[in-house]
Amino acid sequence: MSARRLVLAPEAAADWSRAEVASRGWTLASGELDPEGLSGVLRRGGRPGEAVLVIDSYLVDETCFSEMRGRVGRLIVVDDVADRYLDADIVVNQNVGGDTLPTRLGSGTVLLAGPAYALLRPEFPARRQAALDAIDALPDVPGDILVMMGGTDPTGSAPAVARACLTAFPQASVGVVVPGHARTRTVGRLTELPRLQRVAQRMLEADLVVTAAGSTIWELSCLARPIAALEMASNQSDVYRRLVADNLVLGLGRPPIDEAELVTALRSLTAAPGELRRLATVAARLVDGRGADRVLDCTDRTTPLGAQR
Repeated sequence: MSARRLVLAPEAAADWSRAEVASRGWTLASGELDPEGLSGVLRRGGRPGEAVLVIDSYLVDETCFSEMRGRVGRLIVVDDVADRYLDADIVVNQNVGGDTLPTRLGSGTVLLAGPAYALLRPEFPARRQAALDAIDALPDVPGDILVMMGGTDPTGSAPAVARACLTAFPQASVGVVVPGHARTRTVGRLTELPRLQRVAQRMLEADLVVTAAGSTIWELSCLARPIAALEMASNQSDVYRRLVADNLVLGLGRPPIDEAELVTALRSLTAAPGELRRLATVAARLVDGRGADRVLDCTDRTTPLGAQR
């Protein structure tokens, strides 16, 4: 597989996502999410017929998948809603229960489902052993809480969640990631944070992380962090329900936020000694940080559609 990486992003891509791509030495391109736009980007890398194309977008339709599968070496689609016919060499659904969705697959398509295939940036598995070693040191009452409600916090829930944390745990320090903030600001026990540059390390420092039931869950699980989760979007509903039902996270419901109810739910973490350590342990069992390696291994073993014809 070629070591050169091209990333196609919409013109409106956030500055932080563009910076992330640049920091890894990848080439960022813009174009339409259709066969011609994708093929044009691939031609910049040379030998598009040998390329591995990964599509992670709700905006690409099933016709595009089918056409691109015949143009590239291998096509990998990342999907968690199963609302389209997915004609690809590999489909990755990293969510809990991903294997139970009525996913419509193309001929010879391999489905890799579940958190074992969670696709994490390298900084998370790199810190996993340190995270496992730190489980026993977690307190019965959280002293350092991190609140992060996704890259944009579309419902603006983070401030209310942070206030509930401050009320529930009067001795705790609370850090809250506020999208759009340019600098860190501390007032009393509350620290407002811009988008984190060293997010894995900051997660590892927290005794409890309150977050949306999205992909951040898998990052935190790799780092064996106790998680309190909210359902912040419709595509998180099934994952949230399964995680709460299996006692893998503390469920805090969904917006609109009722701060008093949040305080009561958060305080339940201290009802029995060791609850934070239990949550950390079950989270660590969910994701081991090797998901990307497993997908890569499958990619190497998969015979492209063109070679099957």
